[in-house]
Amino acid sequence: MNATTSRAHRVTPARFAVSLVAAAALALGVAVVGLSATPAHAAGQVTISGQPTADAQSEIQVSGSGFQSVQGGFGGIYVLFGWVDDPSGGSWKPSAGGVTGEDYRYVYDDETNPVGYQLFAAFPGGSTSYAANGGEVAADGTWSGTLRIPGAVFQTYDRNQNATSVDCNAVQCGIITIGAHGVKNTNNESFTPLTFAGGAAAVAPQAAGTVQQTEADAPAAVAEQAAPAEAGPVATSAPVGTVTQNSASTQGLGSVGDALAWLVVLAPVMLLVGFTVVALAVGIGAYLAAKSLLLGVNPAALEKVRGQRERKALQEREKQRRKTASVRLAQEQREARARRRLGAAAAQQGLVNLPVGPAPLENDKLVDFFAMDAPAPRHPSPLGDAGAGTGTGVDAAAVADDRDAPTLILSSAAGRREDAR
Repeated sequence: MNATTSRAHRVTPARFAVSLVAAAALALGVAVVGLSATPAHAAGQVTISGQPTADAQSEIQVSGSGFQSVQGGFGGIYVLFGWVDDPSGGSWKPSAGGVTGEDYRYVYDDETNPVGYQLFAAFPGGSTSYAANGGEVAADGTWSGTLRIPGAVFQTYDRNQNATSVDCNAVQCGIITIGAHGVKNTNNESFTPLTFAGGAAAVAPQAAGTVQQTEADAPAAVAEQAAPAEAGPVATSAPVGTVTQNSASTQGLGSVGDALAWLVVLAPVMLLVGFTVVALAVGIGAYLAAKSLLLGVNPAALEKVRGQRERKALQEREKQRRKTASVRLAQEQREARARRRLGAAAAQQGLVNLPVGPAPLENDKLVDFFAMDAPAPRHPSPLGDAGAGTGTGVDAAAVADDRDAPTLILSSAAGRREDAR
C-alpha cells in the first residue's frame, strides 16, 4: 500500500504539469476563437440621399458608417441596388448561406464598361483597391459614393445566367451591401429599403441597415431622370457581381486577420506560460528526488522488492535443476543403448568363432571301447553259404573275412561333424 502511494506521488507532478499545459492551451484557444468570432464593429448603417424615379434612370448618394475596415485586406464592400427575400431577417446574407439569384437579386453592371449600377469600396491598402469606383472604407468604417438606379423594374441573372425580371413596385427593393470579391463578412452585410418617387412608403428597415433617406433632396441628375428606360444597362455574360459569388475561397479574411493579430499578441504569453509550467514540473520532480535521497527508501517497498528478487532466484534455481536432471537422464539413456549395442555385437562375434563340432562325449568313448571286443554272431550269416540260392559264385573266403571283421559304431559327435561337412 505504501509502495503504491509512493509511486502515485512520484507520478503526480508529471500528470499535473501535462494537465496544466493542456488547460492553458485550451484556455488560450478558446480566447483566440472568441476574440476572432466577436465582431469588431457594430452593424453597418447606410444613409440614402435623394429619391429615384420609378420609370427612368436616376442617381442617389449613398454613404455608410459602422462598417468593418481591414487595413491591407483583400476585397472590400459591394454597394448594390436589388431585392432580398427576407428584408426583416438575415437568412439572405451570404455569410448565412444566402445564394445570389435565389435569396437576393441585384442589378448587374458591365464589367468592361461599367455605368455605375454597382459601387466597390475597397479596403485601404488592399491589392484590389485599384478597381474601386466607390473609394475606400475608412479606418472608422465609413464610405460614400454615387449609385445609379435603372428604375423600378430591372433584369437580373442567377448563377446559371438565367434572366429574371424584378419589379420593385410589387416587391420591396433597396440598397444591399455585401463583402466584395467573395469575402463573406457579416459585419458588412446589410439591406436598406428604398422607395421611389410617388411610390408606397418603405417597410421597416433591417437591424443591419437603417434607412436615412431624405425625401426633400432632389435627384442628383435631372437630365438622366428624363432619359428613357431603354438606356438601362445590358447585362453581359461576365457581370461584376459574378466575381462576388465565384471567389468563395477567400471568404472570412477579415476575421482571419483579426485572429492572426490576436495570436501574435498572445503567442509570447503562451510561450511564457509553457516555460513556467515546465520549470514548475522540473522543480517539483527535483524536490521529490531530493526528499527521497534524504529520507531514504520506504522499508515496505524495499522489502517487497527483496521478496520479488528472492522468488525470482528460487525460480531460476529450480529451472536449472530441472534442466540438469533432464540432461543427466538423457545421458544415461544414451549409455544404456550403447551397452546394449556392444553386448549384441560381442554375442554375434562369439558365435562366429565357435569350433566346427563339439568334443566327443564320454559315452561315445565307451561305445567305441565295447565295440572293439564284440563277440562273433552265434548264428551263421547267410553269406557263409557259398551257394545259397544265388548261384553267383561268390568267393567263400572273402565272405568269411567280411563276417569276422569287427562292427564299427560311430559316435554322435562324428555324425554331427559329417553333417556339418
